[in-house]
Amino acid sequence: EASLNKASDTIAFTVFDSKYMDMFICWARWYAASKSIIKALDIVVLDEAADQKMGAWMKQHPGIVRRKFLGTDFLSRTYADKPRRLWPSDMYQRVIWASILELMKDGEHVLHIDTDAFVFLDPWNLFNDRLYQEADLAASCDCFGPGCKEFGCSLNPGVMFFRNSDPMRSVVKTILGLWETGKVSTDAHHKSDMFMLNQLAVDHGTCKFENSKSGVRHGTCSGLKNLRIALFQHINRGQNWGPAPDSQDHAEACRKSGTVMVHARNGFEVRVCTVAPALPPR
Repeated sequence: EASLNKASDTIAFTVFDSKYMDMFICWARWYAASKSIIKALDIVVLDEAADQKMGAWMKQHPGIVRRKFLGTDFLSRTYADKPRRLWPSDMYQRVIWASILELMKDGEHVLHIDTDAFVFLDPWNLFNDRLYQEADLAASCDCFGPGCKEFGCSLNPGVMFFRNSDPMRSVVKTILGLWETGKVSTDAHHKSDMFMLNQLAVDHGTCKFENSKSGVRHGTCSGLKNLRIALFQHINRGQNWGPAPDSQDHAEACRKSGTVMVHARNGFEVRVCTVAPALPPR
């Protein structure tokens, strides 16, 4: 497990339900245009309607998505609590961890990207420093909830790389175990994927972060089997940057500046989808 992570050993995946299929289709158009060298793109859908409609979409547009999974098939039992009114649903918060373990079964590393994190350059450009290629977990950085005060950064699973390593699998299994044993908080926010990951790091990680000479912020969590973390650069959060997102100039400006993704906020996703590139011909 000391070897470098490679694009040829990595798959990207995203999770959504039937309410977000249009968002995914827009996202997929930008992802396809990035000409990613990552091995494959898999999707995890959360309900029967999305399963059926995305099956038809994949037949119409072959070669973009490698595999489609119905996320509920990954769960050992049905989660019966009332779902949250807002996205992400409770089902999503649990299925994402189960999906990561399932996708790792073939020995591949996993890059999760939210369907509102729009890709303008090949996502492997995020790994342009050796520290990323050696990391067990590489994440975008936010500052909301646990981790912000303690580390100056809350790890945001919205764009997150999971190395298929023992420390990383252990973290995922620990969080999934809280769901399986009914030990998840009843507070809607505290059961979010972002909150649970960062709370685990704060409570048990004994994490220490530092900056490398290349400017990459990285750390090690000795309490989590020496989990190695690197924080992604070249991901913007929000819409107030550069040309308007509903113009092709925005995407071009992102590419020229080296901005790999923009994680949407404040309506960015609606505007950027009006200029999404066409899918490649069959």
